Order: sequence, then structure tokens, then C-alpha cells
Amino acid sequence: MELRHEVGCFLSMRLFTTVAIWLTITFIYQGYGQQYLVGLHTVWDDSFREWTVVAAVDDSTIVEGDMDITWGLENDFTSYDFRLGELSGDIKQVFPKDPKNWQLRLGNELVSIRQTWPSDPREWKVSMGDIQFTIRTRYRDSYDEWQLANDRYGEFNLYSDIPADIRDWIIEDYLDPTVPMAMRLAALFVVVHVATPKQ
Repeated sequence: MELRHEVGCFLSMRLFTTVAIWLTITFIYQGYGQQYLVGLHTVWDDSFREWTVVAAVDDSTIVEGDMDITWGLENDFTSYDFRLGELSGDIKQVFPKDPKNWQLRLGNELVSIRQTWPSDPREWKVSMGDIQFTIRTRYRDSYDEWQLANDRYGEFNLYSDIPADIRDWIIEDYLDPTVPMAMRLAALFVVVHVATPKQ
């Protein structure tokens, strides 16, 4: 009888702990809200090594971060570090001499970023797990406006604030909430990598 009572108490405590953890996670997630990208700007007018990334949380809170080449003094554009609020990670070429194949790492998330066609940098595949989308230039002869190839996961548009001025970008991030921030940053990186000079 005592053993049955102790087992019952143990199971009740375990259930209580599980529910408490679940409620805490739910509260934190709801308190943090949906985060999406809104803009990208060079830190300096004459350099494309350092960027300020701007995001919004639930249309009310602005969060700023940065995306910079890792080895600035060496003018090495094969590796980037980024930070956005509490998030941080890196973007690297998978192979040293292959600028068509990249990986973005954010915590335990790994995003693949690959050029779709070997000789055409205007279209890229971004994938992680079961989610995959293609980002490409809107017009064949211009690199200052980008969009998703289809709207399966919503819309994601990037365009220069002033036509042909690639220092300041506006982002219309209407992606489905199931698309993680790591993939949004990967799509943003494609534009930085392709549309701007390496200086």
C-alpha cells in the first residue's frame, strides 16, 4: 500500500514537472514573439565587409545585429560571422575554392546554400531539413532586387532602397512562421554574397 502511494506521488510530481516545463517554454516562446527581417545596411559607405542587420519582433520591437567577414584584415570573403539579438553563428564556404556552395550554422541548425546553376549566380537553393526554397533575382539583368521563386512558404523580397545603390536594402519578410530565422539569414546572405563587390 505504501509503495503504491509513493509511486503515485512520484508520477504526480513528474507530471507536474513536465507541465511546468511545457508552460515555461510556451510562455518564453510567446513572450519572444515572431521575429522577421526588415533591413540590411553597410556600416561604412565605401566597404562591403561589415553589415547591420535589422529585424522586428511582432511589429513593435526592433532588434539590430551584424554580419561581418571573419578575417577583415585579410580581405577574406569566404567566411562570415553574424549576430542578431541573442542569436549568433557563422557562414562559410564548404570548400575553399568553391564560392557556389555555403553553409550557415546557427546553434545546432545547419542551412545549405547552393548556387542552382554552375555558371549563373542569379539563383540559389536554400535548404534545411524538409524545408527548401529558391531565391533569385527578379530581373535577369539586375542584382538589386531578389525574391523567392514561388510562394509555398510565403514571400521574401529584398531590394535596394535606392535603385542601383547596394549599400542599403529593404526586406519584406512574409515567410511562414515555420521557416526558421537561420534560413531567412541564409537568403539574406545570398544577396550580400552575390550583389556586392568584395571590398
